[in-house]
Amino acid sequence: MATGRTFDGVDDFITTAVGACNFAFGPATFAAIVRWTDDTHNSSPGGGFDGAASDQVAWTLGVSNSGSGIPRRLMLVTDNLGGFAAAASLTLTIGDSWALIAVTKASGTVAPRFHKYVFSSTTWTHENSGSTIGNGPAATNRLQLGLGNDGGAQYFWEGDILISGLWNSVLSDGQLEGMTATAQSWLDLSPSGLWYFNQTATTDPVLDQSSAGTADQTAITGTAVGTNDLAAFSFGAVAVTYGYELLSDGNGRILQSDELGFILLDANTTEPFPPGYAETKVNPLLRM
Repeated sequence: MATGRTFDGVDDFITTAVGACNFAFGPATFAAIVRWTDDTHNSSPGGGFDGAASDQVAWTLGVSNSGSGIPRRLMLVTDNLGGFAAAASLTLTIGDSWALIAVTKASGTVAPRFHKYVFSSTTWTHENSGSTIGNGPAATNRLQLGLGNDGGAQYFWEGDILISGLWNSVLSDGQLEGMTATAQSWLDLSPSGLWYFNQTATTDPVLDQSSAGTADQTAITGTAVGTNDLAAFSFGAVAVTYGYELLSDGNGRILQSDELGFILLDANTTEPFPPGYAETKVNPLLRM
């Protein structure tokens, strides 16, 4: 079970540092689990920017509005609209409710590939764009979550975002298909940036959960703690070794274990250690 952050589609968004995400979109993957609630305006779960101005977009994953010539299509913008490619037919609809959407793109001027998983029907669709697009510039200034841009118009997300991640590699269809159940499955694929939106208060910052951990929230406008549950997804992770649970912090990352597979817990835990390990203490390794 999991809930995310709700964005109003008017002015809500989160800004993060670039961190390890300061690369052009190619080779690259951006993915997010979202719930879209208003298709009357173009929307975006996120994008990267190469300058301080709102239209200096390096890349944006967007969804076109219902009244456009390509209604509700997944689309990728790079280089201040110097590059634009939409899915040939793949759409996101309000009726899809919770969905995992993603775009992958190899380096160079190539056709990006779009991906969608609908949780209610457990169905995947993968589709190449009918047109090619270049890499665009590196996202050297900032990332925005819940807001993208096409080089002029802003794409505010309306609905919920549960999790989003960015990779400087092209994830395969099979790798994406393994990301529908737990946050740990996203972390296992070594993202350059990974953001969970399961905070219990909007005053809790959205932190970069990747191993780099350098693309944390730097500013926020609005948003609300979400109340729409996605029962099929979990931020927790539990594994069993030698009959002992490896405990997570509830955000999908497991505390460090030793070479024998036993868990090293922090000093505040009340869980028992395996015999001979009771005095082994480490500081929590997880970013809260």
